[in-house]
Formats: sequence, C-alpha cells, structure tokens
Amino acid sequence: MERIYATIVRRPWLVLTVVTAVTVVLGAGARHLRVDSSVDTLLPRHDPGKEFYDTIVERFGNDEVNIIGIVGDDVLATATLEKIKSITDRASAIEGVASVISLTSVRDPIADVIDPPLLIPDLPRTEAAREVLRGRIRDNPLYAGNLIASDSRGAAINVFLTDAAAEGSQAQRIDEELRAFADEVNASGPERAYLTGLSHLKVNGLALMRRDLWVLTPASLALVITVFFFAFRTRRGVTLPLLCVIVGATWTLGAMGWMGDAITLGTLVLPSLLIVIGSSYANHVVARYYLEVEDPSGEGNSVLRALSEAGMPVFISALTTGVGFSSLLLNPIQAVRALGLYAVIGIAFLFVLSITLVPALIVVMPERRYAGRALAGNPEAAVESGLGSWLASLAQIDIRHRRLIFGAAAAVVLVALYAVPRIQADTNFLAYFPEDSPVRRDHHAISEHVAGALPFYVVVGDEEPGSMMTYEALKRLRALQRFIATIPGVTRSVAITDYLDLLDQGLRAGGGAGGGDIIIDDDGNMVEAAELESFWDDPSRLGEVLALVKGNPRSFRSVIAPNFGQANVLVRTRFETSTEIANVLLAIRAWAAKYQPGSVPVVPTGNIILLNGTTDDVVWGQVTSVTVALVVIFLLMSALFVSLKVGFVAMLPNVLPIVMFFGLLGWSGTMLNIGTSIIAAIALGISVDSTIHYMVRFNRELQVTQDEHRSLATALRTVGRPIVYTSGALTLGFLVMRLSDFVPIRDFGALSAATMVAALATNLLLLPALLAQTRIVTIFDVMFAKLGKDPHKTIPLFHGLRRAQARIAVLLGSLKTVAAGEAAVRQGEMGEEMFVIITGDADVIVHGPDGRPRNVRKLGRGDVFGEMGLVRKQQRTADIVAIGEMELLAVDQRFLERLQRRYPRIAATVFLNLTRVLSDRLESTTERFAAAG
Repeated sequence: MERIYATIVRRPWLVLTVVTAVTVVLGAGARHLRVDSSVDTLLPRHDPGKEFYDTIVERFGNDEVNIIGIVGDDVLATATLEKIKSITDRASAIEGVASVISLTSVRDPIADVIDPPLLIPDLPRTEAAREVLRGRIRDNPLYAGNLIASDSRGAAINVFLTDAAAEGSQAQRIDEELRAFADEVNASGPERAYLTGLSHLKVNGLALMRRDLWVLTPASLALVITVFFFAFRTRRGVTLPLLCVIVGATWTLGAMGWMGDAITLGTLVLPSLLIVIGSSYANHVVARYYLEVEDPSGEGNSVLRALSEAGMPVFISALTTGVGFSSLLLNPIQAVRALGLYAVIGIAFLFVLSITLVPALIVVMPERRYAGRALAGNPEAAVESGLGSWLASLAQIDIRHRRLIFGAAAAVVLVALYAVPRIQADTNFLAYFPEDSPVRRDHHAISEHVAGALPFYVVVGDEEPGSMMTYEALKRLRALQRFIATIPGVTRSVAITDYLDLLDQGLRAGGGAGGGDIIIDDDGNMVEAAELESFWDDPSRLGEVLALVKGNPRSFRSVIAPNFGQANVLVRTRFETSTEIANVLLAIRAWAAKYQPGSVPVVPTGNIILLNGTTDDVVWGQVTSVTVALVVIFLLMSALFVSLKVGFVAMLPNVLPIVMFFGLLGWSGTMLNIGTSIIAAIALGISVDSTIHYMVRFNRELQVTQDEHRSLATALRTVGRPIVYTSGALTLGFLVMRLSDFVPIRDFGALSAATMVAALATNLLLLPALLAQTRIVTIFDVMFAKLGKDPHKTIPLFHGLRRAQARIAVLLGSLKTVAAGEAAVRQGEMGEEMFVIITGDADVIVHGPDGRPRNVRKLGRGDVFGEMGLVRKQQRTADIVAIGEMELLAVDQRFLERLQRRYPRIAATVFLNLTRVLSDRLESTTERFAAAG
C-alpha cells in the first residue's frame, strides 16, 4: 500500500484526471435513473405467491381500483346522484380507464336477466322514488356495502384502470384528474369527496419519493458541510470531504442507472446514506492530515504520513460497513437487497475516492495558512485545547470508573432486552403514510362512511372444468362468504353466488325480456313457468340459473373462471395493520381446513395479502442480516487484532447500541417495517468504524509509550475528534430523514440517529474502560514488524512457535531500543525483568572490586540477560552495552500474564522455552562454580 500511497502523492494530477474521466462515464448513467413506487419491489424475488396472484389477475381481473367516495346526508338525493353521474361519465372518458362502476352506471339483473337495465335509469326526483330505490338496493350484495353504505350516507365510484395505465405517468395523470373531480365536489356543495385505492397510494408514494430525493439529499449535504466547518474551520476541510461524497454518490447512482435499476422505497435513502457514510472516510483522512500539520516533527511528506496512518483503519472501516450492508443481500425482499447491493458498491467507491481524490486534492491545494499557523505557534495547542482536552480527561474518567461503566452498560442491556418481546412488525403499504396525511385521511373516511377500501381475493377451486358450478361447491362457497362476513373489519364480499341469487330473483320475479315468469330449459330456451322456489331450496332449478351464466361467461369474469373450475370471492375490508390481515388469513384457512374438501384449495391473495406475507420476511431478514453481520464482523475484528478475545472486546461497544436499538423499537411502539428492519445491520457496520480507528491508534501509541492509561488518553484525544465529528455528521444525516413523509424512512432516520448516538457513547465510555488492561496487536503489526529473519527459529525463547506466533509474542511485550554505546542495564541496579535481544549485539561488562571493567562475553540475537530478575527482583550483575543499535524484548510478569490470558497455547510454549533458558543458565553457573572450586 505504501507504494500506492506514494504514487498518489507524487502524481496527483493523474489521479484527478482518472477520477474526472470515471465521473463523466458513470455520471452519464444517472440520466437513465427512474423512480419506482410499485408494490412489486417490496416483495421477495420469484415469490410463488406473487406468481399465483399474477395468474389470478390475468384470469379474474385486477384488484387494484381507485375509489372516489362521496359522503353526504343522503347520497340518493337528486343533487348528489347528479354529481355521482357526472364524475362517472367523465371518469369513463379518461384515457387509460377500463371501466367505472357506480350507482348511476351499474345494471340491475333483477329487473331483466337477459338485458338488465341501469339500476337508476332516471334520477329520483321525489322522496317516494328515493325510498323505492333504497328498497331495491338494500339487500343487493352488488350494491349495499359495495357501492353504497347501509345508511345511504356514502357512495363509492369504483374506477378500474387498464393494465397499461396501472403504472407510471399514465397512472399519475389519471390520479390527478380523479383528484380534480373530488375537489370540484368539495368546492360545490355540502357533500365531501375522498379518493383512495392502491393505484392512488402508489402515485402518492411516487410523488413523496421524488420529493424526498430532492429534499433529503441536499439537506444531508448541508449538514455535512456544517459539521465539517465546525470540525476544521477551513474551506478545504469542508470542500474535500464534500467533493468526495458528491463524486461517490454520482458514481453509485450512475452505476445504478447503467444497470437499469430504479430508485425504490428501499433505495430511497441510498444517496443520503452514501453522503453521511462517505463523509466519515474523507473526514478521517483530512483529520489525520491536519494532525500531521499540527505536529510537523514527523519525517517525510505530511500527506503521505496521513495516508499511511489513516489508510488501513479507513479500509477496515469500509470493509466492516460493507459487511453490514452486504448482509442485506440475504434478505428476500427485492428493495432491501437492492439497497444492500448498491450500498456496497457505493462504499467501495467512497473508500477509493477517500484515499485517492482527497489526498490528491490536498497535494494540489495544500493548507498553507493552517500549516503556517501551527508552525508559528504551539503545534500541540490545537490538540490539547477544547475537544481534544475534554476527550483526554474523559479517558481518565473511563479508566477510574470502569466498574461503574460496566454496571451501567449491563443495566441498559437488561432494560432493552425486556422490551424486545414488545416489538411488532407491520408491512401494510397504507401504514407507510403518516396518520395525519391526506392519503390516510381519505382512506379512513371512505372505509368508515362508504365501504372497505382495501380489497383482496379468496380463490376457490382446483381448476377442474365445471367443478365450481355444482350445487355442493356453490353451497360451500356461500358458507365461506357467510363466514367471511362475520370477520371484524370485513365490510362486504362478492362471489358468483351473489350473481346467481340476483339472476334467480330475476327469473322468479318475471324479469325476462317479455315479462312474466320464465324458466330456461336445457337448451337455454325461455319458457313460461309458474311461481318458482329459489334454487337453494330446489336444486333442480340450478341448471336454469347457470344457463344464464354459461351463455355469457365474460359478464361474470371477475367471479368465475371461463372453464368454471375456479371461483373468486372479492372481499372488501377496513384492515390497516398486518396483524389484522394475518388474523383473517388464519381464520379463512382454518375454516377451509374444517369445511372444504382437501382437494379443493382455498387461497387468499391480493396486494395486501402479498405485502402482509412479507412480514415474516422482514422479521427473518432482520434476524439473518444481523446474525451474519455480527459473525462476519466479529471474525474480521478477531483477525485484525489477532485474537478472538480482543475481537469480542472490540464487538461489545458495537453490539450494545444494537441491543439498545431493539429496546427502543419495543419501548417506543415503532413498527418493524422495511425501513427499521435494515437499521441494525447497517448501524453495526457503521459504528465499528469508530472502534477500529480508536483501537488502531491506541495500539500505535502503546508501542511508543508502553503505558496503557497514557495511550488511551492520547488515542481518544487525537482520533476522538474525528470520531465525534463523524458521529455527529452521521446522526444529523440520519435525522434529516425525519423530513420524509414516508413512515419507514422517518422511522429509519430517527432510530438510526439514536443508534449512532448510542454507538458514540459506547465508543467514548465503554471502549476505553474495556481496553484499560488489554494489550492489542493488529494483523499489520504481525505482518510488518521488523523482527529479523525467522524469529521463531533464531530466538530460543520462541522455538516451537510458528513465525506469526513468535511475532505476536514479541508484540505483546515491551520493545526497547538501545542506541550504540548505551547500556541496556547497569551493574548494581535493581531489576525485575528479563531481556531478549531481538536485533543487534551487546558486550557483557563486569566491574570488579577495584572498579575496573572487564568484557566477559558478547551477546547476539536470541540471547537473554537479566533472567534472575524475572524470578525475583535483585541487583544486576553486569553492564549490558549495545555495540550497535539494539532492540530488546522485555519479559516481565505482566508480559507473561498477558500472554497466558490472551494466547494460552503460545504461552505454554514460551514458558517451556523459558524454563529451558533458566535451566541452561543455572547449569552453566553451576559448572563455573565447580570449575572455580
């Protein structure tokens, strides 16, 4: 990586040229980007339920209908019916409208089964005429509870769209015209008009999504600018991260456009997410650069030093954040999977830009005035004062009161876990709009005053031709309808049995073309008949009624299949929550299991059923993504810090905010929906960023100072500043999403912001307390530590270890550098550690009684001295003077305890080798005494 960093610093204009070219190419793809509010994106990919629903729609027609609800004192009043007729006629003339059914357009088969006339051929002008009409409507299932409320105070105008007009600009145009009709009614008289329907919900959802894109993205940018201004107080400190996130977001959205994917409810937050997350990567690079400028004592180019220091933790942060988002790819819901995919792509782009574009711009436009101020004054001033000083003091508090911090953390976990069983999931599309929104207001009004505004189908039959036209099948279908009518929230159901009842009434009432009672013979010919019983009471008459259906099957397409092997029940409901829908599904399936033959399936379907079916996907998607993210990030952290125990310690400050999130979800009553279900995995990946930066900095400080407490304070004082500013930017960036009118996006923003605050608190309070007695080693230390060739072979203390194990053992200890000519220890001084020579040579010099020094032998790589001090504290018996620069490993009781606690297998081998070293030294001493005697 050092070579790459050096190339970036040496050739900034090449970097800028490449970035510009890629931006032009990928940015062009953004022109193809579109916004998609369809329900399909909220469903699992290749969902069998969706495939079945598509088949049913093709067979029986679409259950998506726009409803204009008219509410007044009496909708059968002449003036009100005139308005209903006007809207019906005008809506029918709209391009893309397949049909419009209302009181003024529906026909009455009781009056004439062969050529049914309009229910209201002439508007009633008198109270008597209205009462007659009210009586004809009262018990007719096609009208009562469907087109008119039972109290005659509400009426519905049902507008069905063609398949081509159900999506996109046509649906929006039709919705606007229907909205205009409703507004005319509201402006012209006492009646109130409302508009609802799934198509209306989708059109409004699309409008809100576009608004969110135009509001949330600039607001996120504005907040990032504000945070960086307070963080750096320089134009470049603001401009560089801003350019980084703008270019990164452009690349990502351009890639999405080139790949033909759209902005959906799942990916709506993607631009804002990329801005707030990407700003953290750029922030760490810029902050490290300013730290190098504040302390100009380092060697080499300040930009190169900043890249070398920040590059690795930024890479690990991007990797863990990518893991958090990539776990969303396991979610079956398409919108969530798309968010995971493009977030991972965007994070990769942002990482590359943070270590290429940002440093290249710094080289081209260095902060000369900032550097001059630091050099002219006190380089430490910016670090020691203000936030840095406060963070250093906080680290000391963390160390002194760590037991209290651990207790408080445990209490928070218990309180949060207590609320987890209270969490509820809701995937109803209507619930995505705020309770006080016009969409919800209109929907409630129509459901309350007219009829249930959310329909679904119950499909009955095995598709065996003619199987649903038998007396027994129809009888069971009628029983199913009656059962459905008893379910709370169901306002009306319509099936082929209702049409058969109406046709039967028409036949018995003499509703034929020529008047008088009629019956239909087996050839479909009309003949005069006497007074007839209902076919329910006289099954022999069923053929007469069915003949009318079979003679014109297209007229009954919505309730019976062309081959009469499958029937469809249209159920209108007032349901608004997934729990209500789930309960009705359980009830229908339980009824079918008890009363319906097993060979004849009863399958509820429809858009609200499909969306409700994703509730389990949301819940299990949450569990799966969090579990996978936890395991993978834990393994990454363990690998980074070369220890499962340290990996566990590193995960604790990041798991606690997730537990707090679930507790907040339960205590607040916020629903687990498509927005809130992705928070935990994302927050886990993001919050690890601060942990990594802090632990890596702490490790590097500890290698220099060998003092845990001092290193903790220094690390928090330095990297703590960008951590605070980055967390602030993330929190505010998520809070911006509260401006959305979509409930899932608003909930996502609020809970994500709360989780980020919790993550900041745990990283500032809990993490230093956990690290107070923990020595850490990173995989990069092990890989790049300069310990000479084959330390496990050339240093006796490490015999039997692998190369990496020997490096870990060395790095857990205290390394000490001794300059040429200096003494590592002095004869007569007290000591309690043993030293192992890692590199260099030394002379052993003993001062005799006369004070004259005598060089008794030479020590080299792998040799030990001061071993008796390890056994018990005693005086040194000789001077150990470095011939050239020498590096020593100090082995004391703390080192051995740390090694045994963290790496017991390595410790066992080191202890065995240490025993051999001490035994050899004892044997050598004994032999010298024997020779002297």
